[in-house]
Amino acid sequence: MKRLITMAALLLLTAGSASAYTFSLDSFSLVKNGVRFFNDEFDNGIAPPDAPNFKNGVSASYWVRPGTTVGPESSGKLTLDSSTATPSSFNPDVTKLHIAMLNGIYFDRDLKTVDTFSIEGLWDLGYPATEINKTEKFGIRTNDVSGGNGNDQLRLSVFNDFSGNSFISFDRFNGDLNGVVPNEMIALESGHDQILLKLSKLSTDSDLITASFQYVDNGIFGAEQFFSQQGLIFQGENFTRAAFFASEVVNPVPIPAAVWLFGSGLIGLIGYSKRRKTA
Repeated sequence: MKRLITMAALLLLTAGSASAYTFSLDSFSLVKNGVRFFNDEFDNGIAPPDAPNFKNGVSASYWVRPGTTVGPESSGKLTLDSSTATPSSFNPDVTKLHIAMLNGIYFDRDLKTVDTFSIEGLWDLGYPATEINKTEKFGIRTNDVSGGNGNDQLRLSVFNDFSGNSFISFDRFNGDLNGVVPNEMIALESGHDQILLKLSKLSTDSDLITASFQYVDNGIFGAEQFFSQQGLIFQGENFTRAAFFASEVVNPVPIPAAVWLFGSGLIGLIGYSKRRKTA
């Protein structure tokens, strides 16, 4: 009887439970006006907020979301593990979240409307979980910090939807609407080693941001694939900053009726057994 009670408790506790994400970032870098001026290969064993210097020698650091641990950093890769993440205070639907944003403040570090630039993140393709009612994602983003149109973000990420299908998504988070404005999604190909995600401002005459990606196998980069849609980030300000992130959203999953029936049956058996003993 004790064994049956234990089985019922385990079923009730594990119904709808989900595993943790673990993603690996191989490198995070910025190209500005044709020159690679920041490159973090995560090779010194010290995780963010530590960062290598900018190429001009100016020291750099990340802003890491309070309450989270980004790392460890080892063997030239950075690990993002949901066990060290925390829920989003801004978006209650996000149950786990990591963010590391490269600090700016000085004009020689920020990405501005007068520049061309690209933000690049090379990720291992540990594919997001394909669990029903759960979505995981990892990627890069660029966001403004203040301005007349709220805190906007453009995000390029690899994710699975709540049905367990995997995509590469380019979207905008609108600070005014407090919600995601989807731009475009492309189905993720399986069987690749890594993926390079890139957000680029290709012209000094335009504020449009272009999203692209490349699959990487055995260190060889495949053809660059572009999203047909573009996005705007400079709204109310003339600079933006680069970040990488990972997140998880879990929909509440009702405990299956069969589990409840099984538990109810056990309760009945326990009551019946006690009555027999009393008799």
